[in-house]
Amino acid sequence: MVWAWVIGSLCGILATMNPQATAFQNTMDELEYFMRERNFAQQHRVRLRDFFRQTQDYSRLASYNNLMVKMSVQLRGDTALKIGMSTLQQVWYFSLDCVEKEFLAVVALNLYGAVYEAREVLPTVDLTVIMKGMAARKLKLFTKGATLGTDCVIPYERQNLRELDTANCLTFVQTSQISRQSLMTIVEHFPVAKAHVRKAAAIYTLKAAFRQYFKAYKDMEVRTMSGDGDLNSFCAGKREGTRSFAGKSQIRQKIAQKKTHQGINFQDILASVERAKNGPGFDKPGGQSDVEAYREKQRQLRVPGVGVEE
Repeated sequence: MVWAWVIGSLCGILATMNPQATAFQNTMDELEYFMRERNFAQQHRVRLRDFFRQTQDYSRLASYNNLMVKMSVQLRGDTALKIGMSTLQQVWYFSLDCVEKEFLAVVALNLYGAVYEAREVLPTVDLTVIMKGMAARKLKLFTKGATLGTDCVIPYERQNLRELDTANCLTFVQTSQISRQSLMTIVEHFPVAKAHVRKAAAIYTLKAAFRQYFKAYKDMEVRTMSGDGDLNSFCAGKREGTRSFAGKSQIRQKIAQKKTHQGINFQDILASVERAKNGPGFDKPGGQSDVEAYREKQRQLRVPGVGVEE
């Protein structure tokens, strides 16, 4: 009886020494029963096991929310600020020197976590801080401490200026986020933070507006080039793999010539056309017209990969 009591006591102590590890083992056992009853394929079973193993730390941290609920309001805010300070300081307009400490405490209380597996899409609508893992967007890598969706402070009527391209998770990614609606609601109660966030919104709005203006300017320049057929020939040469360095140089020269010719007086152009009409070889029977001579010259000077519109 004594040995049975000793063994039972030891088993109880070992079971309660690490409750998080015990809960994880119970979760994995429950997962095994779940996969067996649903008769999942082996590949999907491996995927599920990998996900739960990678998110073990996240589950442990999420379980601490039960402790936060049992605290008083002031103690909960101070504790959340100490926990979330390292996360919030990754966002430049959340600097402790520019906003109220109470504002950061309320923001920290409204942070929520999310987990994404590899090759999953990571949305950037809300303010997001990567806590673990790696993601990529537009050939740019985002690792631990990187921020996404910082332009969520742009006013609602200017939301079309936001950069909402999603990121792709390269590994398991754990994030800490706060929704735009929650952030805008919180900032209304803190005048110093409101002024600073409004300044950040103006900066992001101007940057986005200039970026879109420059893109529109480049598109207009491309459409102007395509009127002469140069861009179409250039793209065709690129698709066929026949574009050469000489073709690039000739296109640059034509663009430069087009820009320099914008200041020519139209009266001089019309006068030169009239002189050419009265000169020899212009649409005369038996002679070669100036247009035909020009086209013949272009055929002789044509560079492979760059065509001249007939």
